[in-house]
Amino acid sequence: MEAARVDSPALLAKCLEVSTQAVYDAKRRDRVPDAWVRIIAEKFAVSSNWLFFGQEGAEAAKPISGMAQKESLAPPAEVPIIGLAACGISGWFSPSPLALLTPYPFGPPPIGAFAVAAAGADMVPEGIRQGFVLYCNPLLSPNHGDVVFIEKHDGTASVKRYTGEGDKVFYLEGWLEPDEQGVQKPYQEQIASDAIRQIAVVTIVKRRA
Repeated sequence: MEAARVDSPALLAKCLEVSTQAVYDAKRRDRVPDAWVRIIAEKFAVSSNWLFFGQEGAEAAKPISGMAQKESLAPPAEVPIIGLAACGISGWFSPSPLALLTPYPFGPPPIGAFAVAAAGADMVPEGIRQGFVLYCNPLLSPNHGDVVFIEKHDGTASVKRYTGEGDKVFYLEGWLEPDEQGVQKPYQEQIASDAIRQIAVVTIVKRRA
């Protein structure tokens, strides 16, 4: 709010182009999405180090104005694929970003959008198969039943079905590998909110070309 020079969650939400409820949810969870930090850093020409860590001497520069600001915020026609997934009950691992881009299927992508390439059979009951591309929006708050991408502070990432949240915990659902009869049994998982680096709603699932 200080960097955006606003004095209310509603005005901050307007700057971020998200709902006011999303700002209240982030405050309640005590977790600011990384994408929000990038948006404020670019939009108001402030240091992301200051926003993330409060480092002195790295605070605000003069705001970008006019066409330069519009160009800095213009979303790309393509989004990065951040990693490939390895299935398993412990999650889909994403050890490093990939130097790959994929076209966004429907118009300009949301700011901060990215994609994940699926591997294995973990999410087949949700219609997600080997090689499908999942387009993720980190600015959205998940609703019950949404498929979400979750990146943890320990460097692992997973794709699961969001079923709700409680006091500092997220409730998720996944599926085991098919048994001999080809049946995939569901399992429940809980992840502490302070273990999560970011959570992004999967908004588009695209078959491999």
